[in-house]
Amino acid sequence: MAKFLPEASKLNEMGAEGAVCALNLLLHLAHNAYGDINASFKMSGYGGHKKPYWDMDELMLKVVEKRAAMANSNSDAQQPSEPVEVPHRWTDKEADVGVFKTGRPNKQQRGWIAKQHEKWEKERNNLARERREIMKDWVDNAIAELVDSRDYIKDYGHEGFFRKSIARLEELKSNRSGEQTAS
Repeated sequence: MAKFLPEASKLNEMGAEGAVCALNLLLHLAHNAYGDINASFKMSGYGGHKKPYWDMDELMLKVVEKRAAMANSNSDAQQPSEPVEVPHRWTDKEADVGVFKTGRPNKQQRGWIAKQHEKWEKERNNLARERREIMKDWVDNAIAELVDSRDYIKDYGHEGFFRKSIARLEELKSNRSGEQTAS
């Protein structure tokens, strides 16, 4: 996923719309950066994740700063919009492949489960993208997506997932809520 960082950086330099697109791209990359660790831990690399995560975090921080500056200059940026519900992450409970006669899925059922999982994740990614595109409250949405991904991969030994970006987004959120209570 780190190979897409130059494109995200170029998008960020293209002005207001570019920064929005860069944030959307980085949030999509964040969700997909660790591979399919449900299938195999090997899918997420053998500890080579720290540098790409750090690079993505640095770029995300730049994009967040630009979006925050844009939001300060744009008065209607905080109008609420109707959120799109994004389903929870896939679990084996979502699989609809019939009864496991041996207590475990057979080869055919494993194939069905894999197809259902892929379809679920694709739909989840599409709904998350749609939500990112229509949400006016981009700070809360970005926090929710990044924290969800961070918490999901933490058990697999992936540390340092967007630490600076999450901290900065939470700071922006607390500043914004402080301004609203002062008004």
